[in-house]
Amino acid sequence: MAGWMGAMMLLGVLLLALLIGFAVYLGARAASTGPKQASAREALRHRLAAGEITPDEYRERASLLSDHDRGA
Repeated sequence: MAGWMGAMMLLGVLLLALLIGFAVYLGARAASTGPKQASAREALRHRLAAGEITPDEYRERASLLSDHDRGA
């Protein structure tokens, strides 16, 4: 009976280490994904909707983004 005591203790320590490792893995994974950043075009649309820029400014800047996307 006494021989099983060490094995049970080792099993408990291994399970605890596995649980801690899994929690660290999930925490690191959540931190690396983080909130998604808006694309430049989405930010531009948001600024237009909020009234921060005029429709003319929107078209001009959207054109610049399109030129940049094409590599011009």
